[in-house]
Amino acid sequence: TTCNIREKQPENYYRVNGMNSVYVNVYSDKDANVIGVSGKVKDALENAKNSFMTEHSTLTYDRAKIQMKEFRNLLFRSSLTLAILLLFVWLAGGRKWAYIGIIATALLANILIAVLFYWLFDIRLHPMSMAGITVSLGIIIDSTIVMVDHYGYYRNRKAFIGVLAAMLTTIGSLVIVFWLPDFLRHDLKDFSVVVIINLATAIDL
Repeated sequence: TTCNIREKQPENYYRVNGMNSVYVNVYSDKDANVIGVSGKVKDALENAKNSFMTEHSTLTYDRAKIQMKEFRNLLFRSSLTLAILLLFVWLAGGRKWAYIGIIATALLANILIAVLFYWLFDIRLHPMSMAGITVSLGIIIDSTIVMVDHYGYYRNRKAFIGVLAAMLTTIGSLVIVFWLPDFLRHDLKDFSVVVIINLATAIDL
């Protein structure tokens, strides 16, 4: 007596939406640029439009499109939050344009330098990293206000030691993220790295 394995004959067929269709799901790596992968898939479908497999092909779900929409909404909300913070600073500073100008210049310089480090460390911009940018800018504004006010009253930079200690304490507390389990570190890593870069850049400035 011998035994062998063979495929069972199908007993029925299932049609999605009443159409004879073949669904192809394309997944990107967890660290890949979803928008870039989506563009390459669309280009491949466009180039193969005349083939029998893609003659009547349609895109039913595009995660990159949804992600871009969420990113634009988050960018708008972050910009609005920053504008509201600067408005409060302007009102609290006696509506002095020179006061708000110093803080805005420091923030702009910090953002431009931080963007360079984002590129060097290949930081992806997604909702978590954008949230990190917004949170860190709030901390930087607080520290800048302390330094500007202290220098305005006492004409020295002795408050820098306290600001530096606060910044380093925050950076040190974020390092714990790199020792978290993988499923948690994946979501929080970019958030922590962005905050650390922004705060370290603010210290240099």
